[in-house]
Amino acid sequence: MEYQKNIQYVWRALMVGMFLFTVFVLHEPSSTAHAALSKRVFLTSGTSWTVPADFSSTNTVEAIGGGGNGGTSSGGGGGAYALQSNISLTPGGSATYQIGSAGSDTVFNSTATTCGGSPTPSVCADGGVNGSGASNGAGGTTAGSVGTTKYAGGSGGGGSGGGAAGPYGAGGNGTIDQGGTGGAGSGGVGGMAGTFEPEIPACISPGQNGGNGTEFSTISAYGSGGGGGYGPSTCQAGTGGLYGGGGAGDPAKNGGNGLIVITYTSTDTVGTSIARFKISGGSFIIKGGSVRIK
Repeated sequence: MEYQKNIQYVWRALMVGMFLFTVFVLHEPSSTAHAALSKRVFLTSGTSWTVPADFSSTNTVEAIGGGGNGGTSSGGGGGAYALQSNISLTPGGSATYQIGSAGSDTVFNSTATTCGGSPTPSVCADGGVNGSGASNGAGGTTAGSVGTTKYAGGSGGGGSGGGAAGPYGAGGNGTIDQGGTGGAGSGGVGGMAGTFEPEIPACISPGQNGGNGTEFSTISAYGSGGGGGYGPSTCQAGTGGLYGGGGAGDPAKNGGNGLIVITYTSTDTVGTSIARFKISGGSFIIKGGSVRIK
């Protein structure tokens, strides 16, 4: 009998709890929150971008210039970085751009092919200079770029390429031992120079390619590339990393192409229903499993 009474008490307590739960969940008013959506677009090829219908005036456009190619025994310079905010574009319209390659500038919202061209680009990142013979190329400059935030690319050095600049800083300079790192050490790692043993004689290891940057994305690598590593004598040299790393020399290797990153707040919003409820008195314990309220 005592056991049955306990069961009845437990059952009554559960019924009361469910009644209170139903009252407060079903009868408390709900509200709807509207969350702004941030969207990001990467441009790595092509010449024209169709502006999305939900594009807004709250935006940033960032660019990395093309990395310079290596010379016969010299490294190319890394591309510069530039940023401009709140660029005015017409939804449904188009924006012309150029992705820098072989040391050329990365241009956005202009038919110009250089940062100093006409009409003036909304944002533009100066490309690194190609290496020539034994003369290493300089990195892209802030003076030659267009934007409110600008960082310079690293210079080629010792036959290795310079690192590209990125959102966190300037690119590193190349040395005879290694290509420059991207974006103040936040981007791609510079490739190690090759090793040649003259007593054999033979190439022990080739120069490494510059690493790809990941400041904007790690799933697919988008960021400032590292410079390629020098390839002495018969050793192969390393190419510049994506994006904008300078190529190495001996023999000459290509620099990494430039990049445009567009981030904007969408005019579309997401509605989220928020239910409010409370449980008065007692306790509510769930052991294992899960509860979903729709």
